[in-house]
Amino acid sequence: MDSNLIPPKQWDSYFDLYGGGRVYFGRATSGEGMHVGTPPIMAMFQDIEYYPDEPFIVRSKRSMLKINAEMKNNPFVPDWLRADCFEYFCKTGGYKWKV
Repeated sequence: MDSNLIPPKQWDSYFDLYGGGRVYFGRATSGEGMHVGTPPIMAMFQDIEYYPDEPFIVRSKRSMLKINAEMKNNPFVPDWLRADCFEYFCKTGGYKWKV
């Protein structure tokens, strides 16, 4: 993760997933220094097997409204969210996969 980004302390929305578990969405906050623009959206899985339980940056979607509309009636992890999760943790090397 960008060293200046701080995961949300309070998540904006969450959705229950099929088979148990949840996914949370919120905006990161910026650490020290000056920043321009909207901070990125972050997501975090909770209680889902084979997924990390640490926050990661969502790169596929820029709007919380679009995410909320898409996740509202979908109890499954969408492909774009799965891809963002694995891409983030593979690039940062910050998570050891549970297999």
